[in-house]
Amino acid sequence: MRRKLPKEIEYQGAYDFSPNGTREPLLDVTIGLECITPVIGGGVRAREPDTVDIVRVPGIRGQLRFWWRALGSEPDPATLFANEMRVWGGVSGDADGAALASRVRVSVEKVDDQGQVFSPGIHDLKRSGNGLRPMPTWSVNQDLGYGMFPLQRNRDELTAAFREGKPNLPTWKIRKSLRFTLRLQLRAEATGPSARDKTDDVERILWALWVWVHFGGIGGRTTRGFGALAPTANISGLPSAWTQRFTRPPSSDPTAWLRSSWQEGPMRCTAPPVPVGWTHFGGSQLAVGAAIDEGAHSLLLNELRTFRQGVSWGREPSRRGKPAGQSHWPEPHMLRVRAENAEGHTDWAHTPLPAMRKLVSPTPTSTEWIPPRAAFGLPIVVKFMDDPELRGLDSPADATIGLERPGGRWMSPLRLRPIACSDGKHIPVMLLFAARPWTCAGDSITVDGKPIYLKEGTAQPGPTGPIESDGWMARGSGDAARAFFEWLSANRSFWERP
Repeated sequence: MRRKLPKEIEYQGAYDFSPNGTREPLLDVTIGLECITPVIGGGVRAREPDTVDIVRVPGIRGQLRFWWRALGSEPDPATLFANEMRVWGGVSGDADGAALASRVRVSVEKVDDQGQVFSPGIHDLKRSGNGLRPMPTWSVNQDLGYGMFPLQRNRDELTAAFREGKPNLPTWKIRKSLRFTLRLQLRAEATGPSARDKTDDVERILWALWVWVHFGGIGGRTTRGFGALAPTANISGLPSAWTQRFTRPPSSDPTAWLRSSWQEGPMRCTAPPVPVGWTHFGGSQLAVGAAIDEGAHSLLLNELRTFRQGVSWGREPSRRGKPAGQSHWPEPHMLRVRAENAEGHTDWAHTPLPAMRKLVSPTPTSTEWIPPRAAFGLPIVVKFMDDPELRGLDSPADATIGLERPGGRWMSPLRLRPIACSDGKHIPVMLLFAARPWTCAGDSITVDGKPIYLKEGTAQPGPTGPIESDGWMARGSGDAARAFFEWLSANRSFWERP
């Protein structure tokens, strides 16, 4: 049995966009979009492409609201909530729980091409024949595989498949080459706002659409460039000043095109007077590389993998036939020290540094450990796989580093993605937001739900190796995400936003 709409919404006619309605739309845009990178998940169930609702409207609405918030100049959550409710609708926090209908309607007019759905990797038998490999063999290139780790099967799935006699198990699936037509409408307010308010609402919605198309996407892992979108020629309803912004740039000078939009839009001037607890363009940085025929997405992911895990940069070379050398980052050491304090001595593949053991306090102090790689987003799920006395067993150092809030999540402030040019080439782009979990969220960073405390007067441990010795952490002011931004900008001669 279907429930009736609340009277407040029913009275306002939540979806009356007809020209003869009492409130004609201020904006009615139709835009054709195609996915230029694989879509991860995107369905009702996590990691699964939907076979019925190919492009889910609720997901797109959520993305547009996210970017709409990031573009605003609201100084505090209360003001943001009031403005967001005025445009996007919702239920107030007042005692009467008054509801407002959304003035924004998002619809998928048609799916022009469902694309191809397939498993990009296979978990093969181990060399010993005793089980399936936890790391799949990717049919796509290895760099994309690095970004698609959520598609890997978990231990229970691999064990069950092996016991059933299966010689391999495909990863979760992706969707490629999806094309669809989106319609976005903005309705006027019932109270009749001023002409300036109408213009501001239209402009902010259009900029939210623009940044979603060029920096966001659909499905999962959009911060790493998956589900990236590009406009097709099928566009109508845009104000004349916006046509060029939704036209694919020439590969000869994409930087000028992107710089023009960036400097004309609210991205360049949104700066709340106080730190806010949501992702915001204030203080953000943008960098763009030269157009290439193919592989812009792979280039970005490969550079991130090199910085975080690459030989010499992120870790030591392999020794004794091991697939991975000792990490240059402090997180593995800290988690092993934590495990030793709880479980006693363990024969680790890589023994924690003595200096690291001296940092940890057995009792709470005023200094909580901040993992450097938390700057790339939380949670971080850490699995140790090569400790000699723990073969085939879970390591006591296995842990989840998260934020002390429901879900434990903090979206990565770093966005890596390609933007399609008019001649088929792609440009690699980086966008780095300023907010970090330890400056804005007001929540502790925890390991399995509890903070790790450092002894009073000790400094936060940082990475070793070239990331530190070559001065990249210093150039990033001790921030690993900013250090990566500086490193890639210099190595690839990326243009940076002034």
